Amino acid sequence: MELELKSTEDDFVVYKATADNREMGQAFGKKFDKGARAAVENLSSDMIRQYLKTESIEVNGLNITAGMLKISKDFKEEYQKSTKWAVASSMLSSVMLDTE
Repeated sequence: MELELKSTEDDFVVYKATADNREMGQAFGKKFDKGARAAVENLSSDMIRQYLKTESIEVNGLNITAGMLKISKDFKEEYQKSTKWAVASSMLSSVMLDTE
């Protein structure tokens, strides 16, 4: 058996964001519309990582701060559907096992 540790996971995982409707609605009212929701859901992994570091991001003219987004981290679909890899991920860590 062999163990390999990597400090970067960019090649394997993607970050996804969804708006916390309650927080965003209270903060922005009618400005938080379908377009703003769609823009949040289409944020790139890089933009989400930046949000996690700075706790702030501007989307559709709205200054989104800490607690307004729900962030998840998942393995890319190619690894999730692969028969070669068993994968699991949380916001704290990610693990890949070669099953072959």
